[in-house]
Amino acid sequence: MSASERPPGVSAPENRLRERRPPPAWDQGARSVVLLIVGSAIAALSFNALLRHTGIPPGGVVGASLVIQKAIGLEPGYSQMIINAGILLACGFIMGRSFVLKSLAGALLLPLFVVLSRNLPPLTSNLVLAGLCGGAGMGLGIGLVLRGGSSLGGFSAAAAAIHRTTGMNIAHALILLDATVLIAAASISSVELALVGLVGTVVVGQTARSVLTGFNRSRVALIVSSRTDEIREAILKKIPLGLTILDGRGGYTDTQHDVLMVVMNPAESVQLKRHIRAIDPQAFVILLDASEVRGQGFLPHV
Repeated sequence: MSASERPPGVSAPENRLRERRPPPAWDQGARSVVLLIVGSAIAALSFNALLRHTGIPPGGVVGASLVIQKAIGLEPGYSQMIINAGILLACGFIMGRSFVLKSLAGALLLPLFVVLSRNLPPLTSNLVLAGLCGGAGMGLGIGLVLRGGSSLGGFSAAAAAIHRTTGMNIAHALILLDATVLIAAASISSVELALVGLVGTVVVGQTARSVLTGFNRSRVALIVSSRTDEIREAILKKIPLGLTILDGRGGYTDTQHDVLMVVMNPAESVQLKRHIRAIDPQAFVILLDASEVRGQGFLPHV
């Protein structure tokens, strides 16, 4: 689907970025390394300052390492290395050597930072604060690593291997693995810690996804109306926004009509709805959330 067309004389809103040329390959590689190091450090610091002392398991290998520490007293950083090594060894037979090499640096770097910062004093003893802030910090670090094109291995690698061998959906495999950690935490520590860990696991995932896809949210509107020309004129000149005209056909009436597609920021969607309501209260409008919009007038392609 093509980017929304912007008429001559109508400039893009100020909060949108101009098109830029993609960075050279060497710059992309350096960016990936920097994000891997910074992301691993942030995740490790969040773990040691917020989760370790409270014993909250935020799912994944990190959560499993806290359960192991509670059970046998092994330093979490060391157990993370052991678990990651076992997962990557198994993945080597299932997924191939290239998959293992791609995940190796992150799988070792995060536990290394955890060991180096293990004496960091706790920031809070409040379980809820520790679970929420620790989960957000872990998610931020993981998201930065993923945004750089790297991987921390761990349960995501194990889920990929499970998917390859059994056909199970990767998301379902991750839920199963995280649930196993939380159930173990509930049996060894307490149900309360496991419940806070569940909240932390959700926060980790949501934060990582937000960092990966970007915080720059947009909305997409699809508009079907008998007064398309008037709505188009209002969109182009009164808001103003660009738009794309799509060919549509009624499934029941079998008649041809135009469908207007408009991409905008959330604030502009309020103006759009107001203009449509004034012109054609019977118009059919679908508003969709978009996490990433790239191209002319929006984010650059990177």
